[in-house]
Amino acid sequence: TKTRVDETQENTLNINLKEILAKSGPSPEELKKKEEAENKFNMMKQHFDAGIAALNDSATLRQQLKTAGADQGGIKDKLTTDYQTAITEFQQAEQGAAANPKDVKNHALIWGNLGQAYEFAGKYDDAANAFQKAIDLQPQPPFYEHMATSLAGAAVASTDPKDADAKIAAASAACDKSAALPAATPGPPNDRCYKNLGIILTNKGRMKDAVAPLQKATQVDPKDPDAWFLLGGALSGTIDTKTEGDKMVYIVPPGTADAYKKYLELAPAGPHAADSKAMLDALAQYSQGEDLSVSKRKKH
Repeated sequence: TKTRVDETQENTLNINLKEILAKSGPSPEELKKKEEAENKFNMMKQHFDAGIAALNDSATLRQQLKTAGADQGGIKDKLTTDYQTAITEFQQAEQGAAANPKDVKNHALIWGNLGQAYEFAGKYDDAANAFQKAIDLQPQPPFYEHMATSLAGAAVASTDPKDADAKIAAASAACDKSAALPAATPGPPNDRCYKNLGIILTNKGRMKDAVAPLQKATQVDPKDPDAWFLLGGALSGTIDTKTEGDKMVYIVPPGTADAYKKYLELAPAGPHAADSKAMLDALAQYSQGEDLSVSKRKKH
C-alpha cells in the first residue's frame, strides 16, 4: 500500500487568489464603497442631529417667550439663530440623503424637518415646498398637515388676493389628502389638519375662509367640541347687517347658533361654555334686530 504521493503525479497547487477572495468576502473596491457609504451616512446623521438639537432648543425658547414679558428681544434673536441653524443643518443632511435614493424613509424625514424649520422661521413658501418633497417620497398625514398650515401662512402673508385664494384652496386640498390616508394609530378620526387650518385663518381675521375647513373638521370628528366652538366663532365673524326701514337687521349665517349648542351639548362644563352661552344670548338679540330711530333707541 502506497503511503505517499506518487512521484509521477502532478503535485503543484494552482491557486486563483482573486476567485478565492471573491468567494470569501467583499473585494477591496466593495469595501471602499461600503466605507464611503458609512461615512456619508454618519455625516448625514451628524447634520440631522444638529438640526434636531436646534429645533429642540427653539421649542424651549418659545416657552420662555410666553413668560418673558417686555424683554423679548434676546430670546427672539436666539430663535432666529436656531431656525437658521436648523435650516442649514437639514439642508446639509438632505444633500447626504440625496446621494442614497434607496433611503426613502430618512430622506422624507429630513425634508419634513426642514419644512418645519422653514415654517417656524416664517418662510412659508419654502416650508410648503419642503413638505411636498417629503410627501413625494413618503405620503404621511403629518406632512400634509404641515403643508396645509404652511400654505395658510403663505396665503395670509400674500399681497395678491388671487394668489392667497389659490394657496388656501391648496391647503384645503392637502387636508383632504391627509384625511384620505389611513390613521397611523387607532383612535377617533383626526380632524387636526382642518382645525389647525381654520385656527390660522381665524387668527388672521379671514373668517369667511376659516368656515369651510372648520365645517369639514366637524364632519370628520362630530364629537370634537373645540371644532364646533371654532366653527361658531368663524360663522359669527361673518355676520352682516342691512337696513330695513328704521331697523338694522343682522344677517346670521345658518348653523351659527347650532355650532354653539353642539359645543354645550358635548362639553357643558368646558372652557368655552360661558362664551358659548353668551354668544347664544347675543344671537337671540340679533334675531330681533336693532331699532335705528332716535326716539326709540335705548340710552346708554
